[in-house]
Amino acid sequence: MQRLVNQNSSRSINDYLKVLFILLSLIIIIQLAVSFLIISITKQQSVDYIKDTVNVYIKGVEQEMSAVDHFMTWTVINEPLIKNIERSTSVTEKSENLSDFRSRVYDFQISVGNEYQFFLLLRNESVFTNASKLLIPYSDFLELKGHFISSDQNSKGIYDNLNNWKSLQLGNRSYLYHQINYGNISFICLVSVEDILGSLQDLNLGK
Repeated sequence: MQRLVNQNSSRSINDYLKVLFILLSLIIIIQLAVSFLIISITKQQSVDYIKDTVNVYIKGVEQEMSAVDHFMTWTVINEPLIKNIERSTSVTEKSENLSDFRSRVYDFQISVGNEYQFFLLLRNESVFTNASKLLIPYSDFLELKGHFISSDQNSKGIYDNLNNWKSLQLGNRSYLYHQINYGNISFICLVSVEDILGSLQDLNLGK
């Protein structure tokens, strides 16, 4: 009788251990499945966040560039300070008018950032100058001046709005520029590609 009880107890323990092992296995499998699901959801959320962030950023840059185009177009056609610069009869007068015009450009830069630099070319006189604070090295400025004076020789239209921003290499940096020609005036905006992408690189893109 005692042997039978021992055998039954041994079988009960073995059965209990088997059931416990099965339950533990199921729990581990469920935990792994839940973990995998959480990782997948988190990964998808990160991807969606990155897409949304990049799209918002691109839309912001597009709005800035559209504002720049509008400002440049309005300025070359309507800004009286431009006419004053053209009509200046002395170096002193031209310098004063240019200073006033730079103040006007500075006011606009507040809305888009001073990384958007502006330059003015008097086409007939081949006079090229900065219309905003100069942020590029002077050697790059001279290279930029040579580029636009040289390229302007083949573009003498009364009004040219070169809508597409174009790329330009100055020194070891890449830039985008937008140019509008109106009569004797060529108004140019230059922005570094690094400055455009810099803010995006600073964002937390799900790292």
